Amino acid sequence: MILSRRVALPMFLTAIAAAAQTPPGDRLASLTRATHEIRLPNGLQVLVVEPPQSPIVMFHLRARAGMADEPAGQTGLAQLAIGSFLQGSELWGSRNPAGEKAAFDEAENLLATMRAEQAKGEQIDDIKQGRLDTQARMAYQRSNEFTHGARFVERVLMENGGTGFESSASVDYADLAMTMPSLRAELWFRMVGAWLHAPSLRYFYDDRRRYSEPRQRSAMQVRMAALGGAFPLHPYQGLMSDGDAANVLSEDVAGFLKTHYVPANLTIAIVGDITAADVRRWAEQYLGKLPSAPAPQARSAVAPKLEGQSLARVAVPGQWPVAASAWPRPDANSPDDPVFDIVQGLFIPVPGSRVHAELLGSNPTVRSLSTTARYPGARYPALFLVEGEPAPGRSLEEVDLGIQRVLTAMKTELPAADDMARARAWWRSRFLGEAHSASGRAAQLARLQTEYGGYKVEERLAKLNAVTPDDCRRVVNQYLGGQHFALYQLTAVEGAEAQ
Repeated sequence: MILSRRVALPMFLTAIAAAAQTPPGDRLASLTRATHEIRLPNGLQVLVVEPPQSPIVMFHLRARAGMADEPAGQTGLAQLAIGSFLQGSELWGSRNPAGEKAAFDEAENLLATMRAEQAKGEQIDDIKQGRLDTQARMAYQRSNEFTHGARFVERVLMENGGTGFESSASVDYADLAMTMPSLRAELWFRMVGAWLHAPSLRYFYDDRRRYSEPRQRSAMQVRMAALGGAFPLHPYQGLMSDGDAANVLSEDVAGFLKTHYVPANLTIAIVGDITAADVRRWAEQYLGKLPSAPAPQARSAVAPKLEGQSLARVAVPGQWPVAASAWPRPDANSPDDPVFDIVQGLFIPVPGSRVHAELLGSNPTVRSLSTTARYPGARYPALFLVEGEPAPGRSLEEVDLGIQRVLTAMKTELPAADDMARARAWWRSRFLGEAHSASGRAAQLARLQTEYGGYKVEERLAKLNAVTPDDCRRVVNQYLGGQHFALYQLTAVEGAEAQ
């Protein structure tokens, strides 16, 4: 989780105060009691909450299939896989499945012949290549003539009242979320079930072309590239390059879906005007026949390493100057993971806290401060990241030194009781805030289950509450030493891409 870069302090303090005053045996435990867990024989897990506040249902499907699962050189594969849902299945979206498949297969065979010709290097036959390219495009266009048009599933769901579509791939996961009227809830199961049974790659080349278009590098890409050797032989290594979605083939997407979109690798959270009995019936009918298969094994990862202090200056167009300090840390399965979360909470710049006094006091060093306990992801060893935007008249070097002073104090002095209470209250307020809306609760259920191995929010909070001041000092000394990765993020005008 990332603290907002520009914190709305009054609202923030109100949320913390409210959470701190919430008595034990509160809403967090009641959230779990209201959750029904359904586990199908094939391994698919479905979590259901039935608060009939309005006649709508929120659906959130999460797959452990993010950018870290992409083979080298296949940037965009995870997004193309989750995005294929909107195009439908082999049956849903096709006016003539046999005719569509024949034309699409013809286009694929012609493209395979083109790739074989390209491998000849200087001996390539340009005339033959041009002819194959034309024939492949014509075959692909013929296959589209047998369909009901692009993004068929999205159009059908919208015509039936579907809203709030989200189809995205992050570093570690892929998410598919939407809202449906309760009277049309069964349609979601039918569409998702058909897609998982027999996904279609129609309009794949149109989708791939969109992802292959030149675009501005994200702040994460720029930062990961600057980290250089921090992630040797690591699933996050691919995030350091721009990659090229043009290298992704339809067969790659098909293989990715077959490997990663198996029941044991999926979690579905449903919140709204629906009963657990209906969910079980529809899940068994439309998803229960998916073949069971083991979830793919985690990829091997060499933990981030730091040999001496590393400093990089990067230019991020459209971003303000920021000094970022980062330290290697273990993955989210580490027993110390809750401790890192509390240390993140200790960096909340609340008046009266050590961090506020040091960095945002009467002579502030930073304008704003943010902390990410797991950067860029959580499934593998990663980084603990602290970022500060300089206050007027302050330099990036001063921000970096200020962060180091805070950590130096944490190494010798135990966190104050008030600071520990604020850190725990912040997490409590985050959990309550996420669950405030039905869509937020669905996303929270899916996130807790996939990231922490259990959806019971009070169990995660209990682990956070069990963290002691001694735990925090130990972890700061063990992991957050003086040597660190320092990234000075400049504006595009102030500096070169990297120095």
